[in-house]
Amino acid sequence: MKKSDSLTLIGLILSSIVIIIFITIQGNLIMFLNIKALLITIIGSFSAMLITYSKEDIKNLKFLFKEFFKFEQSNKINIIKKLIDIAKISRKEGFLALDRELYNIEDEFFKKSIQFVVDGMSLKEITDILEAEIYNIDKRHKKFISMFKNWAVYAQVFGFVGTLIGIMSGVYNITDTNMLTNSIEVSIVSTFYGLILAYLILNPISLKLTNKNAEEIEIKKMILDAIVGIQDGITPAMLQEKLYIYMSSREKKEYLDVKKDEDINE
Repeated sequence: MKKSDSLTLIGLILSSIVIIIFITIQGNLIMFLNIKALLITIIGSFSAMLITYSKEDIKNLKFLFKEFFKFEQSNKINIIKKLIDIAKISRKEGFLALDRELYNIEDEFFKKSIQFVVDGMSLKEITDILEAEIYNIDKRHKKFISMFKNWAVYAQVFGFVGTLIGIMSGVYNITDTNMLTNSIEVSIVSTFYGLILAYLILNPISLKLTNKNAEEIEIKKMILDAIVGIQDGITPAMLQEKLYIYMSSREKKEYLDVKKDEDINE
């Protein structure tokens, strides 16, 4: 189940508070509130995104922002337990007996993999289809991740553009004290906005989505590896050893603790 990612919110709030406090100590918060600098940085960088990507890609940004703030508890341990149970059933009762297990599987990729085995598809057919799906999911996710990386670059560039405009305006109006002060303010704050947008929002989003994608792809590869073994008649004990490769030390300990409790209950 997906919930709000509290660490993400805490990180954003904490970093914002630190920046505000430091600005307040050094001077006045109002001096960093500049509409011209904000417009050229945000609208300028987003305009570059409109040029770079398709309408459908831009529409996906809303979903990706929501995904950034979601937290999904890893279900790797539960999937591993289920894979071993399926291996036991297939060894005792055959592949057709796995049909009833489909109703207890929530992960669509996992369910599809078992369905292929029940349908009697060959090992090559199953591998080709699932590997192609993993490849395309990874490719699609990496494209979305690159959108935020590129937006971060655009934000910094347009922040610098604002700086250049401010400098040129200041040079042109050097005899006008008010205009000169305003131009200097725009030039400095534009760079500030570009860096904040890039390194506080956009780059962290791309890195978090990269981590989520890596975890999802690893779980899918683990499922594929297990399905290949089950189709090939691997024993549950051998499958368990094989799946240990995909577990961290903490996950392995958690799995063994759960397994130990289940053995005691049995």
